[in-house]
Amino acid sequence: MEFEPWTCPKCGRENEGYRGFCGACTYQRPLEERFAPAGACGAPSASAPATGPPSEPAAPRGAGPSLPALAVAWVVLVVGLSVVAVLVGNRHAGPSYPKAWDVRVQGIAQFVENERALKFDHPVRVDFVPVAVFKTRVGEGKAPTKKEQQDLEDQVAELRAVGLVSGNFDLRALQRKLVQGAVVGYYDPDTKRITVRGDQMTPDVRVTLAHELTHALQDQHYDLRLFRNDRTGQADAYRALYEADAVRIEDIYTHDQLSATDLQELQTARQQDQKDADLGSIPAILTDSFSFPYVVGPYFVKALTDAGGNARVDQAFARPPASDAEIVSPEVYIDGFAPDEVAPPSLGAGESALGKPSPSGQVALLEVLGARLGYVRGWDAVRGWKGDSSISYRKSGKVCVVDAVALGSDADRDRFETGARAWAAGMPAAEITRRGDNVVLRSCDPGASFKAPTQDPSPFDTLALRAGFAQGIREAGHFDGAVASCIADRVIAVLGPPAIAKLNDSSPDAQVLAVARVAVGAAAAPCKANPADRVP
Repeated sequence: MEFEPWTCPKCGRENEGYRGFCGACTYQRPLEERFAPAGACGAPSASAPATGPPSEPAAPRGAGPSLPALAVAWVVLVVGLSVVAVLVGNRHAGPSYPKAWDVRVQGIAQFVENERALKFDHPVRVDFVPVAVFKTRVGEGKAPTKKEQQDLEDQVAELRAVGLVSGNFDLRALQRKLVQGAVVGYYDPDTKRITVRGDQMTPDVRVTLAHELTHALQDQHYDLRLFRNDRTGQADAYRALYEADAVRIEDIYTHDQLSATDLQELQTARQQDQKDADLGSIPAILTDSFSFPYVVGPYFVKALTDAGGNARVDQAFARPPASDAEIVSPEVYIDGFAPDEVAPPSLGAGESALGKPSPSGQVALLEVLGARLGYVRGWDAVRGWKGDSSISYRKSGKVCVVDAVALGSDADRDRFETGARAWAAGMPAAEITRRGDNVVLRSCDPGASFKAPTQDPSPFDTLALRAGFAQGIREAGHFDGAVASCIADRVIAVLGPPAIAKLNDSSPDAQVLAVARVAVGAAAAPCKANPADRVP
């Protein structure tokens, strides 16, 4: 495979074949297009999500109506609180609609209508809040009650129990810091209002409006409050759908409506946001949960638009994905995947539940196993995930977690059990058992002195790169989704996550590219013969 120079869709400058950025206007080229071979694709698609180096993920430019609810203790951001409640203490009583669009917003609203191929039923009120005021509001909220504070401490213990964090920390303070650093605007589906950070129509504010107006349009056609009280994992999958759809329209607006000067100003603002946010002190499991819809979701929506444009996305709103596994692997959603309902694990004498059972999901299980086993072994273990049910409990004063996991086949079950037992062998207080066809993980808090393992790049970052890599392979080679995912998995297993991460550098190493080309070619035949054969 050879790599040709590419023409920037924004400024028209010709650039090196694999470079990640246009030298003239700093357009950031998506990973899948950097890896596409000569003649496989034309100019980069304006709707393709930009990806940055895995160590510095771009902060979400807008937030939907809520942070992920407590689907499972392993991936927890905030319990029962919406983003709006965290951001602004004083909420309006209910929706109120303006008679006409704010003139500053009207053109962007028309753009969103045209690109999304839907019409607004009525204008939407937009509150422009000065930056300094917005920042002071972020994180407002009542101090936790004694019970809420205990719940927060238990959640930290649950994260330690599965090996994802070390030591003690103030979870609420980190939640607040994350929201302060990541949110620049939001649409509230209860009040039907948009709030943006900034009272000047800067490129950053305009792009944020394109994202949030897409949410308002979605809500007028498809209720964004669906699954609000869901505990099956569908709420997180639905959020990934509507956030990624908004990212798509935001990206089209960015590429089509901003000048080269605007793009430079936007990039400068985003870089400053990342510097000011200082999110590096927040445990990765928290930032991963928050960013999943923005960094993995766009590849799910891209698979939908490739299959049928806006109409196919509308069909997904009518039949939303039910699990994060469908977001990670769009082909399984398109094929009609439905997760299994797994009976919750039973608790023994002296074990008191700390909440209701709920699934952890495929991504959380990857992060748990992958933190100790590495991405390749962790993904091989969880890729056959079909459903699970997890519950946290207290026993003899310790916080513990138990999760019953269903797999799609006997081979999937054997791979997961093998990986889970290898993981448990490295944990201070974990065990793996079988309950019928399910594999059951159980682990208790090892205490604040526990040192959580780390991987570089993290399993989550590699999973995000895999999503873009599989999409690029699918489009470049005209493969179906299952074959493209198989090729991506085999290539990552051969090269290893660090090498795959280097492919996302602005100037990838030529030797790594050469090895990757050979690995893609070698994987094509066995994957065409059997897409389930992911191990080279």
